[in-house]
Amino acid sequence: MSKYEYIPKGFDESYDEVTIHKICVALEQLLETKQEYYGTENLCKYGHYGILVRLADKMSRLGNLVERKKEEEPYNIDTEESLYDVYRDIAGYGVMAIKLMKDMKI
Repeated sequence: MSKYEYIPKGFDESYDEVTIHKICVALEQLLETKQEYYGTENLCKYGHYGILVRLADKMSRLGNLVERKKEEEPYNIDTEESLYDVYRDIAGYGVMAIKLMKDMKI
C-alpha cells in the first residue's frame, strides 16, 4: 500500500482531498466522543501542567515513531496510522486547552 492509499480515520475521501476543515470536523467529533467518556475534570485537575505532561508523552511517542519510520522499508501502514493518531491527539489537547481557558476552568 502506498502512502496515498491510506485514508485517515474519520474520512471517506482520498488522502489527497483532505482539507483543514475536514480535519477539524473529524477532530471535533473525536473530542466530543472523548469528552463523553472522560469528561473534562481529568484535564482541569492539574491545569496547564497536566496538559503539558500529556503533550510531552505524545511528543515522545512522535519521536519514536519518526525514528521507526526512517528505518522502515517498504511503507508501513501501522506506522502511518500511529503518526496520524499522535498528531491528532496533540491537536486535540491544544484545542481542549484553549476551550478550558476560554471557559475559565484552567
